[in-house]
Amino acid sequence: RGMYRGTAATLCRDIPFSIVFFTLAAKGKEALAGGGKASAAQSMYAGLGAGMVAAVVSTPMDVAKTRIQAPPVAGQEPYVRFLRTVMRVAREEGVGALFKGAAPRAAIIGPLFGIAIMSYDLCEKMYRAMVERREEAASVGAEARVMARSQ
Repeated sequence: RGMYRGTAATLCRDIPFSIVFFTLAAKGKEALAGGGKASAAQSMYAGLGAGMVAAVVSTPMDVAKTRIQAPPVAGQEPYVRFLRTVMRVAREEGVGALFKGAAPRAAIIGPLFGIAIMSYDLCEKMYRAMVERREEAASVGAEARVMARSQ
């Protein structure tokens, strides 16, 4: 299994993370912008909050993924399957062990995704402005050609 070890666990972490993150980021931008277009700062704050929540929510899946991908501890049965790993960690170490590292993950992922969503929104805004300018230039050029032909 080598290189693909933990692929299912990675998907079990990333899919819920993305659902939570993008839903909360969109709703956060709507709330902060009051129905208008979100500013760069509003996008960043919405992404920051959404990233932190999504990071905490997906931490149990991340713990399971890490246990599956890490080399087995000597004398301990290796972690193999996602659901079995989650149940084993909860049974042997308590449910709290599934949230080990939640605060550091939130502290890293929150700002990272806040900056990412803000950057995406800024790039989208610049792209739309560029397209508008090109469309306006093409329209002006077409009008000039029509006028030149009519003379």
